[in-house]
Amino acid sequence: MGKINNDISDIKNLSGNFTPAIEGYYSRLWKSYDMIIHRHSKVEIMYVLEGECRIPFQNMAAAILKKGMFIIINSNIYHGLFVDENFPCKMMNIEFAFKASGSSNLLMSQLTKAYPNIIQVFSRIGEYEIFKDTFGVSDALKTIIMAKKNDENDYYINTCMAQLFIMLGRISENENKSENNYVKNAEKFISMNYDSEIKVADIAKHLNINESYFYKIFKKAKGITPIEYLTNFRIELARNLLCNTDLSQSEICDYIGMGSRQYFSYVFKKSEGCSPTDYRKKARISFYF
Repeated sequence: MGKINNDISDIKNLSGNFTPAIEGYYSRLWKSYDMIIHRHSKVEIMYVLEGECRIPFQNMAAAILKKGMFIIINSNIYHGLFVDENFPCKMMNIEFAFKASGSSNLLMSQLTKAYPNIIQVFSRIGEYEIFKDTFGVSDALKTIIMAKKNDENDYYINTCMAQLFIMLGRISENENKSENNYVKNAEKFISMNYDSEIKVADIAKHLNINESYFYKIFKKAKGITPIEYLTNFRIELARNLLCNTDLSQSEICDYIGMGSRQYFSYVFKKSEGCSPTDYRKKARISFYF
């Protein structure tokens, strides 16, 4: 059948008889630990039950996990595990790979057809992805680990893995809804505060979320950065004011939150291809003719 690609972001391509097979697992308390950077061909899930840990990566910033958080690390990604002796960490871990199956096990192709949100959550995982547990993932992992310890049959373990994947898909759905709400509230904040000096940190603080997380979800949703969105919003207002009022450019600058007339003129010309003065002239000529 050929070699199976364990890259979890390519799971949508697993249309044959494939099932996830557990190849490693543990549940333990680390009082102090420093695992060297390594990689393997399996997908890994680490879940923090108590305390915190750090997951260092090669050529990437380390990930910090705290209670109720878990990380999915893709296959062949260099990573480690560090637990500070002052902050013990109780955690669970499973490692799995996709195996060809000719049995009656529930296949990934069947599962992803019934629950397409599983494809959505897995396809977004590049090197790794961090999640907060909102659907009882900890219980699903405990069941899987206990099943392996008790040497349960493959069908039962496969069913437990299917339940885990369904939970992951639902977490992703909920996160998407939350992200949409954050973006809508950010747009509302900008529409009410465009005349003030606004930074990405100000919007994130208003939403009570991490600044880098807000930047990421906003750009994913809108295709532009928050500051680019703010600039476009201000330029749209400026166009309307140039066309429909006799306000001077200095007054328009103050109104839209761009204090510098020189900067306003530069940004406007970059956006519209002409200066604010020429734009007003063209608009009024069009109005009369």
